[in-house]
Amino acid sequence: GDNGLKKMKTFDTSGENVSMTRFVHNDGKTEFYVSRLGTNQAETCKIDYVKGELSLGSCEMKHLVRAIEINGKPVLLGQEFRREWGFRKTVFVLKEEGAGFSRGEDFILPDGVNLYGFEMADITGDGADELLLIDDNGYFKIYEKKVTPFEKGGLGGIKDGSWAKAWQSTESYGTTLNAIDLEGSADAIGKFALIKNRFYVLTDGENKTIAIKKLIPGGIFGAKAARANVFDKGSVVGLSWDGAALDEAWATKDVKGYLADFAIGDFDNDGAKEVILLVVESGRKLVKGQKSAILSYKLSL
Repeated sequence: GDNGLKKMKTFDTSGENVSMTRFVHNDGKTEFYVSRLGTNQAETCKIDYVKGELSLGSCEMKHLVRAIEINGKPVLLGQEFRREWGFRKTVFVLKEEGAGFSRGEDFILPDGVNLYGFEMADITGDGADELLLIDDNGYFKIYEKKVTPFEKGGLGGIKDGSWAKAWQSTESYGTTLNAIDLEGSADAIGKFALIKNRFYVLTDGENKTIAIKKLIPGGIFGAKAARANVFDKGSVVGLSWDGAALDEAWATKDVKGYLADFAIGDFDNDGAKEVILLVVESGRKLVKGQKSAILSYKLSL
């Protein structure tokens, strides 16, 4: 079309769309999964991508899904969600079985961490993946596998599969306007579930950098508000591990409004990475009629 975008397919998935994720199967086949909320509970629809063509598959999975990489391999995770109580506590691995998936083992996460807002990567360079996450208040945290001392001898230890917090940022990087209001029970009144901001782990040789949004809340209460409803400005910053903490390596200029999302890549094939920002000028959640802008910055990495 005139805006340079080509509509490939239109699907009626109904419900309230929450997220989309891309998963590459063991045989190399690529599928996309759109997670949504129906009348009461979460469900996920499969979208097949074969030879450049998209087709809508089944919507039989009754949970939210998200693909992550662990040790360089794609893994599909799931979590149940209902409007009365939000996220079910357990995140689980989805195992390929026939033409679909079955529920596998639990994916162990710290208490209060849900399907969104975390990644796995070896950010400290010790040879083992750490758990990187944003908490509900916008603080960035690094977790490592707990080490249990041997019962005898006192030398070394074994990793027991649970997580211990190794580091936390001293400042908040902001929360999000992307939230689901809970409803349908007395306990749900006034409660909501955050769909946390995404961040990226960029790799350049042996060096890794975390690219994350940094949002400055507005309104009367600012960062003290129980639920943010407006942001004054935002930027994207790159954080790198200096041996003891994550330190800011680079940052874009602040942009006025709500920085709703961003992407990083060499989009014009000139050999240099750009960061593309989606900004809502009002500082509030993007709805019909509000002005938004897409901005591009060159990164010197």
